Amino acid sequence: MNHSRIPIFFIMIVCFAGLFWFKAEAAPEKDPRVLVYATISKDPAASYPPLKQMVDYAAARLGGVGIEKGEVLLAKDEYQLAQYLREKKADWVSGSYYIAIMLKQTTGVEWLLRRWKDGIPEYHTVFITKHDSAIQSLDALQGGKIAFESPVSSSGFIVPMIILLEKKWEMELIPSFRHPAPAHKTAYVFSKSALNTASWVSSGAVDVGAISNADWEQKNTIPATVKGKLRLIGQSDPYPRMIEMVRPDLPPALKQQLKELLKHAHEQPEGKAVLKEFSNTNRFDDLPADTLKKMEGANTTISLIKPYKQP
Repeated sequence: MNHSRIPIFFIMIVCFAGLFWFKAEAAPEKDPRVLVYATISKDPAASYPPLKQMVDYAAARLGGVGIEKGEVLLAKDEYQLAQYLREKKADWVSGSYYIAIMLKQTTGVEWLLRRWKDGIPEYHTVFITKHDSAIQSLDALQGGKIAFESPVSSSGFIVPMIILLEKKWEMELIPSFRHPAPAHKTAYVFSKSALNTASWVSSGAVDVGAISNADWEQKNTIPATVKGKLRLIGQSDPYPRMIEMVRPDLPPALKQQLKELLKHAHEQPEGKAVLKEFSNTNRFDDLPADTLKKMEGANTTISLIKPYKQP
């Protein structure tokens, strides 16, 4: 009986393999007439409509370089976004400072413009400690505990971690602020939000916290009762709030037309309205020369962070 089944079994394998090969060979390439915008989203249902409106606005004005329509791709994380670029499924992407540098490393993406999200062109990281702490500068943190926000937060992890690693400190992730700091190392823990970071610092659970200056300055992020127990001990250099990018092999004419279109969108009534829905964007502009220089430098030092990222 077993011998009679063997041929059927192998026939089924061959048929499935043939079907898979046929589908793979028949898979169409991306239509060059379609401009595809991609970004990371944790809430696709809410994110899609304003993003589609933005890419449609751009596509409708790029007919001179062969674009007929726009589409949106939403990625679950930075790794899927990189995959979209490598597979040439996406033409134009948006991301944070960290995402922009990571994509440059992994896909060769080209940094195109700075986006003024929520009216903010750039921001920086601030380091906070308890108001009655003995810590007067960041150097005094060595051997203590610091709270970061999340492994993919530019202001709440990537930028401050680069600063600490450049000091040649040994950093070690601990699962909870309740765990003691390892001997001869500086411990770090993820809080999941700027408010948690501030609360942990104000209660003395950790020695220092790293958050964005926007979170520190906005009245609705950290309650006055918590903020009153904190003080600043340092800050990073400024870096872009958001960055627009294109895949490296995008046709030059399309890249240039898209860049000029975005730079002037805020000057038109319709463009201004579309930008408002696009994460409350005020405008796009060129990345300053000094910012590009810093980003190129971070492009090499950020690789030091990989072993420290939360599993």
